[in-house]
Amino acid sequence: MYLKKFIKLAQEGKSLDYELKISFSNEEKYMIEDFCQAEVPESNLYEAWSTIIGAIDEAIYPADKTDFLTNNALNFLIKNKIELASLGHLPLDNKWLLKIYETDNTCIEALQTVAIRYMFDDSFSLQELKEFIEKYQNKFIYIYMLYRIIRDEKFETINIKKCYKICDHIISNFINEPEFVSYSLKYKSFFDILETNNKETALQASQSNDFFQMFALTYNSNFKHITDDSKLLDFKKKCLDDEITFAYNSYIM
Repeated sequence: MYLKKFIKLAQEGKSLDYELKISFSNEEKYMIEDFCQAEVPESNLYEAWSTIIGAIDEAIYPADKTDFLTNNALNFLIKNKIELASLGHLPLDNKWLLKIYETDNTCIEALQTVAIRYMFDDSFSLQELKEFIEKYQNKFIYIYMLYRIIRDEKFETINIKKCYKICDHIISNFINEPEFVSYSLKYKSFFDILETNNKETALQASQSNDFFQMFALTYNSNFKHITDDSKLLDFKKKCLDDEITFAYNSYIM
């Protein structure tokens, strides 16, 4: 069903048990904004918005339509705490994602999206990352940021100073949670090996049983010749398996 007819049914208090199609047109954009001010029977209000936001969330969100939901629509939805989890899945501006998280801190994906932007987008400086992690004291998000580095293998473009900043922040601020400190130290060793120019350090890493260090060494351009490339995927799998186990035990996955 198309949006115009769906909204009419919602206002009339009729059944909304239909699949809604969103095409991200400007007409739909302003229909949604107008719907914020429409008189809708209370019995239909949340179901209608749930269907609309769900349809947007499930559709392939066009890269050039990040402003499809207008400021007025987003303010209305956040103020009334409507479908915040689904809104947090959308590629909204950081301002809105953080507002969603601040309104309901169970909407962790909204904060994750912002964190990854601060981590991987060079338009955000080291200082901006520092301010972000100091404001949003969420150890699970920090671990997720580090996890994405290994999962996505963005070692050639990643800002290593940002990586160290996150590790150091965890070590300094969560001293009473040794499992998180230990994990951060493991990542620091990963970044150390990824960057090292020291042959002795590289050899020790290649002979160790530390999958993180061995995986890092396979991406160190100075010492690729002393690693077994055939084991690269095995090292990565072991790192990620270790990550997932840690995350599961920490109730973050």
